[in-house]
Order: sequence, then C-alpha cells, then structure tokens
Amino acid sequence: MSQNRIFRIEPLNETWIEQVRFWRNQNFVRQQMEYNAVISEKAQHLWFSRLLNDPSQRYFIFFSGSIPVGIIHLSKLDLEKKEAEVGLFVGDANFIGTGISLEASLFILDLAFKQLKLNRLFAKVKNDNIAAIRYNELLGFRFQTKLNDDFSQYELPDQTYFQRLTLFKKLLG
Repeated sequence: MSQNRIFRIEPLNETWIEQVRFWRNQNFVRQQMEYNAVISEKAQHLWFSRLLNDPSQRYFIFFSGSIPVGIIHLSKLDLEKKEAEVGLFVGDANFIGTGISLEASLFILDLAFKQLKLNRLFAKVKNDNIAAIRYNELLGFRFQTKLNDDFSQYELPDQTYFQRLTLFKKLLG
C-alpha cells in the first residue's frame, strides 16, 4: 500500500454514473453481483433517478487522490430497526489488494455505527467469492444465513465493529 496515496470519498452524483456503469459491466465485477447482466445506459439512468429519491440508500465513490476507484454504499437503511445492508466494489482493478477498500469500509462503517447509530449491518456475499468472504470476516462480519445457492448473508453488530477499531487503525498504519 502506497503511503502517499490520499484517500477521499464523495457522494455519488450524476457526474459519475457512467463511470459506475463501466465498472459494474466489467466481468470481474459483474460476476460477483446478484444482478449480473450488462447494464444499459438507459437502465443506469433509471437506477440513478430512483436512487436520488430513496432515503434508504446512500452511495459514495471513493478515490485514490484524483483517481476514482470504486463504490461503497448503504442500502435498505432502516433507521427504526437501526440496520442496513452494506456493499462495496473496486471498479479499477489496479487498486485491488492495495488496502483502499479497508479505508472505504471504515468510512461507511463509521457512518453507519457512529453517525447513524445503527445496531447492525448486513452484507450479501456470493458463496464462491472466497476473497470477499474473508474480507468481510476481517471486518467482523459473521455468517448469518444462506440466502440461496449463490449468496449468503453476513452480519456485523455494532459492538464487534467498535471492538475491532484498534486493529483497523493499525492495519492502515
């Protein structure tokens, strides 16, 4: 991991929707998704217009300096139940394994647990995506249930996250 890389994040806006579509349509990303068809420009714009009017979803682009790297989000955000689903993908393959995903994850976990005061998060992970399963386990997520032949749900309680914060800060140096 480069120590001079500057991590930054910004809310997803219209400027980035075609970049996100390009990332999402790449085979290495698409193959890990529940909806894995190629996304058209029209479908992407429709998705984004629905996203703008949906308070249960918060999407962010994360960057290394000025280079857009990927997406992180909360969806199915329920402030009454104090829970949400979390998701992430790196769209620029040059950044896989660099540690930037951990920085993005800590941002969204802090948002969920410190600012929104959620009690738990869920992650839906493809059953054969061993790297994603291990990554989620590093973050403290634990297997909760098998959703179908392809995906399982993992859960992260707020207490587990707060217990792991020191480890995360050490990992980021």
